[in-house]
Amino acid sequence: MDTFIYSVLRITVMVLIFRTILRFFSYRNTAAFQVTRKKGLTRTDTPVEELPNKEEKAVPVEMVMDTTCNCEIPRKQAYILLDDQDQPVYFCSWECRAKYLATRVSV
Repeated sequence: MDTFIYSVLRITVMVLIFRTILRFFSYRNTAAFQVTRKKGLTRTDTPVEELPNKEEKAVPVEMVMDTTCNCEIPRKQAYILLDDQDQPVYFCSWECRAKYLATRVSV
């Protein structure tokens, strides 16, 4: 009786392994697995027009001054508020912004 159960289990495991192998090879041929390439792409999949030009010059970063702590920071990283005359006021951190607002409320 033990040999019969062992044989059935062995055949079942072999069938499962065989099915897994077949599914693996058949999955590679499905549309979900295939990769389509566009015309005009290089081997790196980067269009030739988008390759960096070594002759391009670096764009200068616009720097602004935080009047609360007197530090200079890039404009893209600054927190900005408008004052009473609709002029921008720049801050390096949220804490500097809070200090500025605290002085404005007390005045």
